Amino acid sequence: TVEYGPRKFALTPRSHLQKLQDEIEAKLCHGVLVKIDKAQDKYPESIVTDDDLKEISGSKSFLIDRQTVRYLSLLPLRKRSVYCEKISKSIALSRFSRDMNQSIDLLTIAEQNPNLPDKRKSELRYKRESLKDSIDMTLSLHRERNEPLNRVMAQISSEGRRFQDRANARALDLDSAGASSGRVRATLFDCSDQLLCNLEKN
Repeated sequence: TVEYGPRKFALTPRSHLQKLQDEIEAKLCHGVLVKIDKAQDKYPESIVTDDDLKEISGSKSFLIDRQTVRYLSLLPLRKRSVYCEKISKSIALSRFSRDMNQSIDLLTIAEQNPNLPDKRKSELRYKRESLKDSIDMTLSLHRERNEPLNRVMAQISSEGRRFQDRANARALDLDSAGASSGRVRATLFDCSDQLLCNLEKN
């Protein structure tokens, strides 16, 4: 096991990946999307902050954008839940790969320290090789179960656009029906006919 930051207990690659998944799902699915739902009339893009995206992505290099979050928020709750879990796992896998590469790099640099005794270098080499094997096994297992991040984002965008188009069509139908109703009422209750005009006022 290798420690990632100041923690009391060392994390295995598998437990580190699970921790990332839990954190991302909590922030995105139960944090950002709930915030969008509560805002209701506001545009989702104006509600999601850079800090939100940074916290989900784990760095300033965002792994998810506002538009994807917006499309995710447009989905029906059941479908949204499925896709939110999928993208959380895919983001976690991307962050995991980045974290593990950094850990391998640190061990490699430490191993190359000319001031270290040979025994210590051997220990670091063994630790690095063991970590790499564990990382490869974890990545192989989870890549079989999870789709690549860009594919999940494309699926969310496609589904989100479809539901947005439906919502827009319904809104246009309502506007059209309202305008048509207004024209009919204006025709039927023409105040040139005092009787009909009085009926409308009553």
